[in-house]
Amino acid sequence: MRLCRCEFNLNETSDKIEKKRLAILSVLKDSSEPLGSQTIMERLLPLHYDVSERTVRFHLQAMDSDGLTECIGRHGRVITEKGALELSRARVFERVGFLASRIDAMSCAMDFDIERRTGSVVINTSLVSQRELLYSYHHMLGVFAAGFCMGRLLTMFMPGERVGDLVVPKNMVGIGTVCSITLNGILLRHGIPVTSRFGGLLEY
Repeated sequence: MRLCRCEFNLNETSDKIEKKRLAILSVLKDSSEPLGSQTIMERLLPLHYDVSERTVRFHLQAMDSDGLTECIGRHGRVITEKGALELSRARVFERVGFLASRIDAMSCAMDFDIERRTGSVVINTSLVSQRELLYSYHHMLGVFAAGFCMGRLLTMFMPGERVGDLVVPKNMVGIGTVCSITLNGILLRHGIPVTSRFGGLLEY
């Protein structure tokens, strides 16, 4: 018998676990109804996550405990408000390159005609709890009044409605506001290419 030395990379393992759980949250976010572990496993396969149903159940139980998912009896799981926020905050720096390419793609796909004032524009969609909607609305009025927003219009999406690849979760409301990327698209339609160099948060 020979003893072998094995090294276990805890950081790598934690990273893989996080990726799988974020992928599961993403699948739940894109669904308008609760999903079982079997369905989640099947939807993870095209995303190159070859995991067993048992593994999916293990991660779901852990995320239930963390408040990221909620079990709806035999119907399966849904993503919670906390889970949606965790998903939106996760891996911000890894998404920078992806966002840059998305900005270019959305600018090219936009067909808004500034003279006729018709066509599609790029919007930002924020998720707000239904019970906090009036509170959020009060603060949005101040932002619009201060001139920090693009235009003066917004749109709302109810639970279950789809906005692009986003499905508004239960007990939440989607608020769409015109994105500054719209300027890129308008300039591009007039033959002026634009490269976005910086994005950040403004506190006032």
